[in-house]
Amino acid sequence: MKENIETLANPSDSELAEMTKSRQAFRLNKLTSALSFQTNVTYWEQLTCAGYNPQHKRLEAVVNIKQTTGYNGKLCTKGSQEYVRFFVDFKDGDGFRDMGYTSFKVADISNAPSGPQHPLSYLAYMSIDDAKYKKFLKCDSAVIPTMRAVLSWNSIPSANPNVMPHYGNRIDADIQLARKSLVPVFELAEIIKFPDLVNYLDPELELNLKKIQVESTEVFLKSNQAAGVPDNRTLYSTIGSMLNSTLDFSKASSNFAVTNLDNLGIDINRHYLK
Repeated sequence: MKENIETLANPSDSELAEMTKSRQAFRLNKLTSALSFQTNVTYWEQLTCAGYNPQHKRLEAVVNIKQTTGYNGKLCTKGSQEYVRFFVDFKDGDGFRDMGYTSFKVADISNAPSGPQHPLSYLAYMSIDDAKYKKFLKCDSAVIPTMRAVLSWNSIPSANPNVMPHYGNRIDADIQLARKSLVPVFELAEIIKFPDLVNYLDPELELNLKKIQVESTEVFLKSNQAAGVPDNRTLYSTIGSMLNSTLDFSKASSNFAVTNLDNLGIDINRHYLK
């Protein structure tokens, strides 16, 4: 029987018998490669919806357990596992990213006392770090990736987002990430392109600039000379405290030490201390 069993909401006795036999054999799948199984069978379990909780940074999916048997034993036994794997396409050109998987135990649960007890709904979820996927956007824009959840009974879903499970299904949903509230400095060059950036930033915001590490005194001096900067301006802070001046150079910052200037062939007494 090769047809998609998802369409068999009410299989006949013979169809159910064949499905049950195949499900029992599925447990031997790790022992032999000679067995083959249909895919997307949702008679026993099925993903019904999926979404994202931005407050708790959780990918979530609801799984319905639909039958009273077919889960490898009752509550006091080992039962079986339902696995849900999550993927997210952040619309950055890399397609679906594998975010990992989670699982929960299921067992045969009767409909006693009288009255339908099924389907039983379970929530599967996984926390993710979405900070690096958020963007700085205008208030009329949103970060809307596509999420994919894949349900698979008693076997871990493939890391390939396009592989269908044997028992279970997959669903896609468009989700929304929270907007970025903290902007790393390295992104300023990109977001500065927004003409209304002033509406987002605190006018009292101050940035601590990274100090430039000069490779050497000679390299810095030659760089300034190549740019046409006079030596007396380059060395101004270094020799300031030696000048006959009313200015206070005690807190002046400098990339040079006076003792290093001799190595550069600079005679400060002849050129500067006049």
